[in-house]
Amino acid sequence: MNKVPVFIIDREVSNIDKIRYLLEKFPELEVIRTGTSLDDLEILLSERKNCLVWMGPAYKLEDIENLLNSYRASLYFTKIILLAREMPAELLKKALKLKIHEVLEIPFTLDDIKDVIGRSREGIISDFEGKGARPRRITIFGTKGGVGKSFISVNLAVGLIGAVKKRVALFDTNYQFGDIALMLNLNPKYSVYDVLPVIENLDPKVLGGFLTTHSSGLMVLPAPLDISKSTGINSRVTIKILENLSKISDFTVVDTATYFSDDVLNIFRDTDYLCIVTSKDAPSIKNLKISLQILDQLKFPKENIFVILNRADSKVGITLQEIEQTVQRKIDVAIPSDRIVPISVNKGIPVILDAPHSSVARSIYKLIKIVSEQRRK
Repeated sequence: MNKVPVFIIDREVSNIDKIRYLLEKFPELEVIRTGTSLDDLEILLSERKNCLVWMGPAYKLEDIENLLNSYRASLYFTKIILLAREMPAELLKKALKLKIHEVLEIPFTLDDIKDVIGRSREGIISDFEGKGARPRRITIFGTKGGVGKSFISVNLAVGLIGAVKKRVALFDTNYQFGDIALMLNLNPKYSVYDVLPVIENLDPKVLGGFLTTHSSGLMVLPAPLDISKSTGINSRVTIKILENLSKISDFTVVDTATYFSDDVLNIFRDTDYLCIVTSKDAPSIKNLKISLQILDQLKFPKENIFVILNRADSKVGITLQEIEQTVQRKIDVAIPSDRIVPISVNKGIPVILDAPHSSVARSIYKLIKIVSEQRRK
């Protein structure tokens, strides 16, 4: 059995030594690194290290709160065991909200450590024993309306099924004007609106009953067809649905609205790969530059952001090289213009199924290869 890497971080070296002494009694654990600075924790989170971090007791929850909020997506990989001398209910509630994996009260016993390891086995240990990759979440965001964001979401999701032979879900979070169902020629019985009455008791089995399955095998949760039904859907609902989708799919593709709302930002914080779709017009390019700046402020890993230029061969007086120079980064995927795109949208058949050998489909396959083979940090 491969050992699970462990990092110990505390202000006081004496605390680190005591914790290390106890953890070394467990052969399935391996203490890789120790540190006394919060910079050590930030490095682990920024690199998305797949490990257990034993934190405290000299460091309190409020000391690391800002870091945890900045790297929420990283906490799927870097699991933090917070050591505390007291465990009031308010601490546990706040730790749960901040995605702390465990809170362990000091003094603790070897049996307590054994229990923590057992509860971590499904996540950290399963990865190191080769029981399968973690589910990945891919978010598609557009720099303005009409750039082809939903078209790419649909074709990426359907293409992933054929390429990687895994379970794929598509979630339309553009609650007011989502077109996913239309683009797949689906007549869904349920939308995200119908999940609201059961949201408090939502689990993967319950959620599965609300999904519509496309002929490709894609599991779809569409936006409401009636715009008036979008008002009661908030960030808490969105995140809870996403958490459950990750338990029943290997890849979850999320189509978003084309503006920076709290809901969209919360989706960004817990996504693995972010695809930003833009086009060859000045407003789209300006918004792309602003979006990249915001993501940099949010400390979203640059290596997990992919820029997609739609209708890349349009002759509009702006070149791909000029766009790259303006935004100071490369375009990862360039999708050409082709009349088969509006035709496929009107037919409700993804291009990747209707015209798999077209230049548009080949560009989408390039994106599929990027997000399916990208090595997790």
